[in-house]
Amino acid sequence: MATCSTNPPRYAEKAQVVLVKKSPNAAEVMSFLSSCGPFTCKQVDKCPVDLMFCAQARTFPAIPFMFITSATSDVVAVTKERARHATTLFPFVHAIILFPSALPPRTFRELQSIHLNQDLSDKIQIVPASSIETAVHFMLSVRSKQSFQAQERTAEFYARVR
Repeated sequence: MATCSTNPPRYAEKAQVVLVKKSPNAAEVMSFLSSCGPFTCKQVDKCPVDLMFCAQARTFPAIPFMFITSATSDVVAVTKERARHATTLFPFVHAIILFPSALPPRTFRELQSIHLNQDLSDKIQIVPASSIETAVHFMLSVRSKQSFQAQERTAEFYARVR
């Protein structure tokens, strides 16, 4: 198993809770996240998304992720339904197509075009990931971007207040 190449924090950071829905890839994702930083991974039976970084006050918003795999024959219809449900609960959802080379080319193109659906436009981002490691690095990148944006907005707010 590969290790995470993130730099250790300069200060003690409170562990962020990550909810992971039970699935064939859950154990690998949880172990990789645990090796990458201060995460407390909890496995759940029911969740509208496959993985969610839980919100932390004044630091991180909740960040939901869906994993798309070729587990079912009607993966496009199932993914559209799951995406509709997830976007009713969250303003934006990140979807990761795991192991896209295992999908037929037409199915892969249909999955990539889900974000063009009128119900889902501007509510979902779909990216392919050829490994669990790539998927986790993408999730951590989204998390750090969300954190940075929140910190930037906070700094701007307090600058205007002063």
